[in-house]
Amino acid sequence: MRAARRVVELGRAARSAAGVKTRTPLPKLIVVFDANDRDHGALDGASELAEIVKDELNVKEIEIRDEAEGLVKVTVKPDLKVLGPKLGKDLPRVRQALAEGRYERRDGTTTVEGFELSDNEVLISHEGAPGHAVGRDAGATVALETKVTPELELEGLARELAHHLNNMRKEAGLDISDRIALRYTGPIGRVFERYGDFIKQEALATSFTEGLHDRGHKWEGELNGVAGQLEIEKA
Repeated sequence: MRAARRVVELGRAARSAAGVKTRTPLPKLIVVFDANDRDHGALDGASELAEIVKDELNVKEIEIRDEAEGLVKVTVKPDLKVLGPKLGKDLPRVRQALAEGRYERRDGTTTVEGFELSDNEVLISHEGAPGHAVGRDAGATVALETKVTPELELEGLARELAHHLNNMRKEAGLDISDRIALRYTGPIGRVFERYGDFIKQEALATSFTEGLHDRGHKWEGELNGVAGQLEIEKA
């Protein structure tokens, strides 16, 4: 459970860094624990605990790996305040070599253009490889695949709409058990074709129909960039 909580925390940080809404499903979460980390081997991608992690982070699949190769891009830049006086006229050459990845890192040092630089002389950052958002701590890396397919976008819109409808219910002063009639118009209507039953269940709607009746509690705007109008009325 400790390992699962840790993965969820790192996954949320990765989502936040990528700017991906929590209700938009993502294809895969990849988890890597360092070989000497206390949680190495604690998670099984097919376990019930993994299912909890998937639900918490809203991902379709979880994969446990032993290596983070291909998931993280390490960027090394010179600390100009420290290296300026030390390198002098060689600083531009070293800076360019670092930017182009022409260096080696070993045991806390960076070797570049004949110089050995300690970690307090450079600025090291870790970014997700293209198509990934990464969360890291001292012994674990989690990477979210951030490519969203049209189907995942539609599912995300359905989840966002269900949440929004429950906010509308509160604004309308409905009791938690009240059933509603739901009406809509605009491009947002496409979500009902695929996820109508889910939305009905989540919003306690007895029906959903296209077209407004100019009564009940109304809303107009955009959800996930999709425009529409909604109208709810106690059934």
